[in-house]
Parts: sequence; C-alpha cells; structure tokens
Amino acid sequence: MADFYTDWCGWCKKLDSDVYEDAGVNVLAGKFICVKVNCEVDKSAFSKYGLQGYPTVIFFGSAGNVQETVVGYRNAQVFTTIMNKVLGKAPAADMDRQQPAAKPGVKRAHVLKVKKAAGIFELSGIMGSRAIINGKVVAAGDKVDNADVVAITQDSVKLRYKDKDLTLKL
Repeated sequence: MADFYTDWCGWCKKLDSDVYEDAGVNVLAGKFICVKVNCEVDKSAFSKYGLQGYPTVIFFGSAGNVQETVVGYRNAQVFTTIMNKVLGKAPAADMDRQQPAAKPGVKRAHVLKVKKAAGIFELSGIMGSRAIINGKVVAAGDKVDNADVVAITQDSVKLRYKDKDLTLKL
C-alpha cells in the first residue's frame, strides 16, 4: 500500500490524521506493507505511477501489479471497505508474508528515495523488514535478480551478488 502525498496537500494531511489514526484502518494496515511517498522528494513518482492528484493510494500485489488505486480523500469507513476488497483479492501465499500488525499510532513507513548501486540494483524504499529492490518487495533470505538479500536495516540493504557484498543505501 503506497500513499503518494505532498507536504502542501490538505487532503493528504486529513488522510493521515483522520483515516490512518482510525483503529479499524490501523488493524488492516498491519496486513499490508505500508509506504508513504513524498512526491516533493521523489519527483519522478507522479509520472512513473501515472498519478492524477494527491493523495493517491495504490495497492500493489506481491508481483508489483496494481490491485487498486484510490485518488483523493476517503473517510475511514470507505477506506476499510477498500482495504478489505484488496485483501480479498490477495493470494494466500501473499497473506503469509505480511508484516505483523502495528500498534495504533505507530508509523512504519519511510519516505521512498531512489538510489542506484552497481548499475544493476535499484533500492526504492524500506518498510520495516521489507525492501523494494528493482520493483519487487523482498525480505532477508529472498533472491532478487540473482542476488541474495542478506539483511535489511532501517536505511540500507545488504546483498550478495556474484561472490561480492553490495550495500544499497537510502
């Protein structure tokens, strides 16, 4: 679940304060990997994801495919309905890999930044124990484009690729 926002967007702030703080939304959010993308920092996000305005929340499947797009503000009741709809589409294997639920009010997401390393791997974001590398959500122990994901920290990912250790940093 990626929330695309800007600092100047009033509806984005209302989404944060009214919807993301709702207990029902917070429980469901624990079943997703949640990322906030500040489009003033990642200026390519608007065109890269075909955004039409702010806020825009895009729900991605594990393969990076778009499951649902929500443009504009929705209240907590509508948002939980949308989240449940997306969860209903998710394969059982995806659900087994989701993060545990967060405590209410705890924000796990980090602003996405794009960095390139070795000309081969692109780290787009880190969300708790998961990272987005080359457009795929991965965890430690996974493989991405023939590299082993060794470790994920708050601001970096360690890979093992062709007998070399690589560190991708935000």
